[in-house]
Amino acid sequence: MGMFGSLLGVFAMLAFLFLACQLLIGLYAASVVQATAYNAAYDAARIDPESASDFSPAAIEEQARTALGPMGNNAVFVWSVDPDRITVQIAVDPPGFVPSALSSNEWKAITRRAVVRRERLIDLVTPDPAPRLGVGP
Repeated sequence: MGMFGSLLGVFAMLAFLFLACQLLIGLYAASVVQATAYNAAYDAARIDPESASDFSPAAIEEQARTALGPMGNNAVFVWSVDPDRITVQIAVDPPGFVPSALSSNEWKAITRRAVVRRERLIDLVTPDPAPRLGVGP
């Protein structure tokens, strides 16, 4: 009985250790994907809308794939470009420590979305044609 209980205890300890490793790796991968999505959307929002009539995110996606490391090989990028904002959604398969047959569906894919507002430069140098002095209407 002592050997059976010891083996059961070692197995339970290893199962919890693998579960903790899977959880930590999943949390790390989710934060990397979120940061990469925000950086990609920010880089795309910095492109001047007047100079870039057709938005081509190939270079930004390549930088994002490099930042994602091995997860970036099969990453899926979905872009949404509006005049006021840029949205990017990234879906990746995270690295796993637990065999896929034992893991749940929530751990099989990470999808994160980032929305960044486009900002326009305002010409502050050109004076107002009718300056107001604050006297009278």
